[in-house]
Amino acid sequence: MFRLSYNANGLRNLTIERAIEEVAEAGYDGIELSLHPRHIDPFDFTGDHATVVRKALERRPGGLLPRRRRGQPAERGAVRAVPGAPHR
Repeated sequence: MFRLSYNANGLRNLTIERAIEEVAEAGYDGIELSLHPRHIDPFDFTGDHATVVRKALERRPGGLLPRRRRGQPAERGAVRAVPGAPHR
């Protein structure tokens, strides 16, 4: 079975939180986050921004985040750290 995701670049008119909600409500399995100042500005992305994005991804029952057990490598396409962003 194919799993489908949507590229958030097509929803730049919305906040990143609202874009995540729209993609989840449309029934997609995942979302490809866009490096765009409206969503994720790579020059101004902080740990607080990452927390907001993660909470929005987890809000949907089942979430849009890949499921994995602690210590296992993330799936291809999983949420990854942004270079230069603070790590927690």
